[in-house]
Amino acid sequence: MQSMNEARTAIKHEGLAEEFSQILLFIQTGYEQGYTAHEVESGLWQRMLKLGRSIFQAWLDLFGDGDAGERIVLEDGREVGRLADLHRREIRNLFGLFELIRAVYGTREGQKIEAVPLDERLGLPQGKSSYLLQDWDQELAVQMPSAEVSATLARILGFSQSVHTLERDQRAMAAAAEDFWKEQPNPAPEQEGQILVCTADGKGVPMRGGAKAPKGVEPPSRGGVRPGTKKMALLGAVYTVDLAWQKQSQRAA
Repeated sequence: MQSMNEARTAIKHEGLAEEFSQILLFIQTGYEQGYTAHEVESGLWQRMLKLGRSIFQAWLDLFGDGDAGERIVLEDGREVGRLADLHRREIRNLFGLFELIRAVYGTREGQKIEAVPLDERLGLPQGKSSYLLQDWDQELAVQMPSAEVSATLARILGFSQSVHTLERDQRAMAAAAEDFWKEQPNPAPEQEGQILVCTADGKGVPMRGGAKAPKGVEPPSRGGVRPGTKKMALLGAVYTVDLAWQKQSQRAA
């Protein structure tokens, strides 16, 4: 596989052009053979997903294995070398699962990998799921259980995600919430309202049994967590409103 420094600058479009031609042929055939709108829509969607996968793969191929030379200098000034073996990782996005075989850098095999130029260049997340796929997962996860999220997106995208993967990604995204809010600037005092509103809402979360059950929810018996045991998850919000809003609300009441 070519290095990132030697990567080609143009996508090989022959295969992509053939796929696109097949899509146009499907449309023409549908017209001639009397396909219904539903048949054309369904067939076109599946073919567009396949074409999108091919285009994304062609884009990945532009970068080769990400080889940035025998040695690179890290941000902290340390110099590390390219390890002898290429390392494999998978990424999954809206078009499916992709495999990357790339050069990695560190002190020696078996020790911590210090840098992966291809991952950095592509801006890949730490986990397997792309940021856009995580966003879709998160949007649905606030409304339904993870198993239903997987089933819903499987109907749309043609592949399923495990409940474990969805739950793991949710935990990882939740860990970033505190840092996100810390980075948000405080509103200017002149933009604040006259009344400070503090609100909280609780949601009972069913607890799982077994050795990993959270402290404080184990029943006296040895049978694990009692069925129906829940702990309260609290969501709070603090904001300000103007006094005029309060007066309007009182008049409306």
